[in-house]
Amino acid sequence: HISNPKDPRLPPLLDSLRDRVELRDTTARSKAESRRFTALFDSPIRTDAMILLALVRTAPDDPLIEPLARGLTKARNSGQLRNTQENAYALLAMAGYAELRESTPPDMDVRAWVGSDMVVDAGFEGRDLSLVHETAPIKGENPLVTLERTGQGRLYYRVGMQWAPTPDTIEPQARGIAIERTLFDTRGALDDRSLVAGEGGTLEVVITADARQRYVAIDVPLPAGIEAVDRSLGRGGASKTVGTSTGGHGLPYSHHELRGDRVLVFVDRLPAGTYRYRVPVRATHEGHYSMPPATAVAMYSPEVSGNTGARQVRVVSP
Repeated sequence: HISNPKDPRLPPLLDSLRDRVELRDTTARSKAESRRFTALFDSPIRTDAMILLALVRTAPDDPLIEPLARGLTKARNSGQLRNTQENAYALLAMAGYAELRESTPPDMDVRAWVGSDMVVDAGFEGRDLSLVHETAPIKGENPLVTLERTGQGRLYYRVGMQWAPTPDTIEPQARGIAIERTLFDTRGALDDRSLVAGEGGTLEVVITADARQRYVAIDVPLPAGIEAVDRSLGRGGASKTVGTSTGGHGLPYSHHELRGDRVLVFVDRLPAGTYRYRVPVRATHEGHYSMPPATAVAMYSPEVSGNTGARQVRVVSP
């Protein structure tokens, strides 16, 4: 591109780069996580920076530029990247992005409405990193969200909505992360069979991530008649997982909690792939119980999430 911007090899090279980018809502990352060039300090973050730098220099109007820049900012851990290679290429890429998108200092007024109610009326002058955050209730059906900017400079904003559906209406969904949940007893996967009070089993959670994610929280509610067995305490150390499926890798979790009503698992770094997490359980009380949906969500990118559906579980006497 530097020697000849009209070189016929440029379009297919750019198409090849775009094909290697995974776009999830507001964030983009490179798909491949190959260890082929580890000895040459290769890393997914460095690859993201190289792709961003190439697009900034050769295709400044490409819609992947903003999502790639956002992905690089989220890749930092405690405000920094892991090594000199990642820092060098990330700085080059973000400097190119700033020169392309941030050449005009902000001097603007911003207003926002939800329906007919104004919720934001703010001014921005100079390169100030302060944020304006407002919430408003939803009134009526399909309210229009309107944003207005007057002045110069680049405006960055996020519009989000929160709601609480009833558990029995929730369908399984995967938005960058897929989650499956299966109960096993000694005879295998529990489909239409009932658990027997006093007997043990296994709760298996399968997580599939299309691209690498950071700080993923997994919440697996337990039915009231079933409890998780902590193998690190007392006789729990002798418990065995039974009847689980095979395939996938063990979930590289950073912290987990076995509570009375749920299992919580936290993963700081989740590479792309399929992972399994298993916990022993025991049926404790007879009855017919509801098992609410299990969820997996990237805590700082809540648009990346997945959930199972709800199901019913029956515990019978021996």
